[in-house]
Amino acid sequence: MVNKEKNDEINTAKAIPWVILIFLIVFMFYLWPNAEDSNTAIKVSSESSETVGAEPEPAVSEKMERAEILDLLNYRSEPNDAKASIIGTVNKGESYKIIERQEKWLKIEKEDGTSGYITTDPNYVNIVSE
Repeated sequence: MVNKEKNDEINTAKAIPWVILIFLIVFMFYLWPNAEDSNTAIKVSSESSETVGAEPEPAVSEKMERAEILDLLNYRSEPNDAKASIIGTVNKGESYKIIERQEKWLKIEKEDGTSGYITTDPNYVNIVSE
């Protein structure tokens, strides 16, 4: 009878680490908050503070602005000469909606919905308010 009690104690002693391990796994995968959940919570809270039915503000200003291209110009993925890859070119005489203004860059939107950056250099671009 003493042997049976020892076997029960040994089995319980072997089971405790496994129970702890399973608990930790469940905790890590199901209960631990991840970065995606916290970003979603931030987005939801910022959206809920907006007034219902309010018109979204234009990115540039009340007046829409367009960039009239004065000369062949590179169209970039980022507002940076050295690091940004060239997506393509925009041609003289074309006009594009300005989405955003930065110090030396304009983010423009093409007719197909793609967007990218061009310089604000007045030798290449004329900014026109609509």
